[in-house]
Formats: sequence, C-alpha cells, structure tokens
Amino acid sequence: MSGSRALEAARRRRAGGSYTVPPPSPSIPPPQNSVANPSVPSQKINPSMLLLSHNKILDNLQEVVSDLNERVESQEKTISDKFDSMNMDDNNIEYYRQKIESVEKHMIEMKKHVLKIQTFAMETNLQIIEMKKQMKQYENTTLTSSEDLMEESGNIAEILSESNEELIE
Repeated sequence: MSGSRALEAARRRRAGGSYTVPPPSPSIPPPQNSVANPSVPSQKINPSMLLLSHNKILDNLQEVVSDLNERVESQEKTISDKFDSMNMDDNNIEYYRQKIESVEKHMIEMKKHVLKIQTFAMETNLQIIEMKKQMKQYENTTLTSSEDLMEESGNIAEILSESNEELIE
C-alpha cells in the first residue's frame, strides 16, 4: 500500500460513516452484491445497507431451513405411522414360523415322491433291458411264429404290471 492510499484510508476511518468502494484492481474480479442491481455498478455501500442485506439473506435462510424441518418432520411422521401399522408382534412372527414349517413338511414329502419316481423309473428301465435280452434269446431259439411271440410278450407285460403294482403300494 502506498503512502497516499494509507492517508486516504485513515481519513475515511476518522470521518466515519461514508465508505466508498475503491475501484477494483484488474487482477481481482469485482465482488457479487445481492442488493445492488447487476446492471448498475455499486458506488457506495454503507454499513446499515450491508446489515439490511445480510438480514434479508438470513431471513431467507431461516425460511428455507424451517421449510426443510417441516418436510423432514412430516416424512418422519409418515414413516413412523407406517411402521406402527405393520404390527410386528409375536402373533405375526408365529404365523410366519408355522408357514415355514408347513413349507418344509411339503418339501420333505415332495422329496420322498421324487425318490420313489426315480426308483420306479430305474426299475422299469432294468425290466425293459431284461425284456430285450429275453426277446433276443427267444429269437435265437425255436420261437418263430408271431403267435408265440405275442404270447410271450403278454407274459412279460403281466410280469411288469404286477411288479409295478407292488412298487406303487
């Protein structure tokens, strides 16, 4: 700061009251003033105007904060109402426990039935393989007439149906 500027600043302080904004230096951008019109450059801002503008800004901020508080409180109330309406008491928990137990019982039953079906399919497959072997043996033997083959296949079908009935029971 040069000597002449220091003297001017001292005079302004002693004179009190009127404060003029020095012209901005080229390297520092001018400050944005919310009170002044941006098209008209601000020449004089006294402390009372500065206090008024800050008061307006604080009032606006208080309104925004109070509005946000009201919104948060209303959301908290709706959330708490929803939680209260859920009624997560012991009766509801017991209901879901019973449902889970019944589902487990049904799963165990289904597993037993699937195992029975697999066993039945494997036994049927073995019987078919044995039937094919017997058919090849009969072809190699003296059974050449179609009536003999039909009679033998009927016997094999009866054997299969009897064994399947035993498995089902």
